[in-house]
Amino acid sequence: MDIFIDPVIERPALLIIGASPVAQSLSALAQRAGFAVHVAFPGADAEMFPDAAQIIDGLDLAPLDFGVPPLIVVATQGKRDEAGLEAALQLGSTHIAFVASARKAGKLKQGLKDRGHDPAQVDAVLAPAGIEIGAVTPEEIAVSVLAGLVRARRRGNPIGAAAEREASERSQGCCGGETAVEAAPETGGCCSGAAPAKGLDPVCGMAVPTAGAEFVSTYAGQDYYFCCAGCRQTFDQDPQRYLMAREVS
Repeated sequence: MDIFIDPVIERPALLIIGASPVAQSLSALAQRAGFAVHVAFPGADAEMFPDAAQIIDGLDLAPLDFGVPPLIVVATQGKRDEAGLEAALQLGSTHIAFVASARKAGKLKQGLKDRGHDPAQVDAVLAPAGIEIGAVTPEEIAVSVLAGLVRARRRGNPIGAAAEREASERSQGCCGGETAVEAAPETGGCCSGAAPAKGLDPVCGMAVPTAGAEFVSTYAGQDYYFCCAGCRQTFDQDPQRYLMAREVS
């Protein structure tokens, strides 16, 4: 007798807040990548989001019932940005990404803090959303955002740089302890009692071991470490842009 097992795994929930071109492109891509897509924004309808499992015409998220808080992408792009972020913060998600420049996100985050929102929760909002690939069009930006969602899904929905560093350590077999994330020479091996020093890629935010790093760039007397040649090249073209973004975040 042959027994065939076909596991049915529940799709991870993705909530897209916004009805922008990026939001619409992301909905289509994410559904095909295995996410159960939910959309909320005034004016959103099935014609705009034919791939969504649920659509809410507004920012009242009470009708949504998630067993586990969803991954959230705020893709309002200039229309009710702050209201969209406030709605996202209500759900207690471990992953909220905001499609916006670092400068714009910094101003909105400060406004949310001034209005009494938890600073730690606000600071955990990832902006710019996605992984840096030089995206320009809405479709390309959606690909970048989806890549970030896949990474978050596979790493257990990390929040911010600290969780990214922790995930990086697990993937490289480190044995735990405190993480030293700084652009300085390594002072100890993975299991030598001192965590290996890491530099934070200023382009994509990934933690990169400094010892024997393959992709390094020196700017204004400071070494910066990168996960790949693409990030290093992007940084070298305009270092101040990424250093300013890091200061804001």
